[in-house]
Amino acid sequence: MKVVASKIVLFLFMFFFFAWSSFKAVEHSSLLWCMRAFVGLVGSICVFRSAPHRTRDTSTVALFVSWASVICPLLYSYNYTDNNDLYLVLTVAGLAISGISLLELDKSFGIVPGFRELKTSGLYRIVRHPIYAGYLLASLGWLLYTPSLGNCFVYLAQFFFTVTRIHFEERLLQSSCPEYAEYKNLTKFKLIPLVF
Repeated sequence: MKVVASKIVLFLFMFFFFAWSSFKAVEHSSLLWCMRAFVGLVGSICVFRSAPHRTRDTSTVALFVSWASVICPLLYSYNYTDNNDLYLVLTVAGLAISGISLLELDKSFGIVPGFRELKTSGLYRIVRHPIYAGYLLASLGWLLYTPSLGNCFVYLAQFFFTVTRIHFEERLLQSSCPEYAEYKNLTKFKLIPLVF
């Protein structure tokens, strides 16, 4: 019963945070609303799905970094400048990559680093962390849509927290999953094919 109550409280918190952060987004850009709706969807999936996991990193730093990387996209400001349509292509592509990757992971996805099941097919054959690659691509599109010093700092923070989150995940996977070393050799790049 305590688990159900805590999930409901967490869901309500996420719902109201999402609603608050999206209030002005609707009047400025449906694209920003879509980005925030995606973050809300991911959070809801994590709250209400069963979380089958073999091992999990519950250290304070891992929890902070994981949640910070998820919350960063909610912090972008709305200083619209219609400079080009590249932002739309990047944002839609990023959300599509994240969405497809999330579907491929199914119940193996979680906010906190954990080993549930190793996925090596689909977009996971190209990079080891396609969901995060999609997040960063979509956020880069938003940064191009609303360039400002504040949004640059938010993007850099999101990038930093995401790369740090990957570090915690890969450390856990290497210690928990013997097949992960072979997967790393086959799929050499973490986020960006041929780069990183």
